[in-house]
Amino acid sequence: IDTQSDDWQDRLLDAQQQHARNNYFTRRRIKRSHDGLWEMGAAIGHIAPGYQRRTTYPATAREPERGPFYDEVDPQWSPIVVEAFQKIAAGDPPWSVAKWLTDSGLPKCANQQRPEWSVANVIALIRRPVYRGEQHFRKQVQKKLNRTGKSRAVDNDPGKVLKRAMPQLRIVSDEVWYAANAAIDARRSGTRRPKGRNHPLAGKPRDSRGPLSTIFIFGVCGAKMHAEGRNEGG
Repeated sequence: IDTQSDDWQDRLLDAQQQHARNNYFTRRRIKRSHDGLWEMGAAIGHIAPGYQRRTTYPATAREPERGPFYDEVDPQWSPIVVEAFQKIAAGDPPWSVAKWLTDSGLPKCANQQRPEWSVANVIALIRRPVYRGEQHFRKQVQKKLNRTGKSRAVDNDPGKVLKRAMPQLRIVSDEVWYAANAAIDARRSGTRRPKGRNHPLAGKPRDSRGPLSTIFIFGVCGAKMHAEGRNEGG
């Protein structure tokens, strides 16, 4: 846009409107594509540990492999997943199971940055319903924050979460899956604490709720003092 033109402001407004429309329609096309893959039982997202992905059209000398792609149980790693569930159900701590999975060489999801298994990775593995033959999609959605312009992941409405039965992807029995998840639930502490918007400290800056924030006050207006870190010169 040339700002020397008399109508440069109108052109800028048109460009912004077109950009917003493109984002809207692109988002709808992606969602419609995912809905089609979900209805036909195809794979969506990263492949979970213990599975392998099969392509519909294999690669040739001229073209790469093309989808839709389908997941299937990997016979090489499925026994490792079953044993991990059994260890958690038996009461083994997640850190020991994480070390055992690292030594076993079980591949993690493709978006992981470190090959070593952590406690959080083990808990995420136990929580996945796909290992008992059920898949969930869109459990979280991106919500835009109007004050910053950025987006963050929030829990989706339970009625909008997509679910489908995938018996061909079952690795562990319902008994073992629920026993392992119950063992993880038993290790949680502070389950009665309010979370999210219900927490009494929600929306309050962290630097204004220190141990001395209610003791020291500003002498002019009477407001409580805010702590400053080392980066701010405190």
